[in-house]
Amino acid sequence: MNNRNWGGQRKGSGRKATGRMTVNITLTLTTEEAKALEERAKCDGLSISRFVAKWLVLSPPKEKKGE
Repeated sequence: MNNRNWGGQRKGSGRKATGRMTVNITLTLTTEEAKALEERAKCDGLSISRFVAKWLVLSPPKEKKGE
């Protein structure tokens, strides 16, 4: 029998939920393509995820005030 009190689950432990609903997607690129993607995202001041979403126009357009 193990009398040690370490390891296993603990109440309140673990990463807390952020409330954001996200999904991980994997891309397979050549080394050159990956470097180009990183550089373009960096030039725009965006993460790679935000750059791809912006480039693919995945976000709905923002409504203008008064409409």
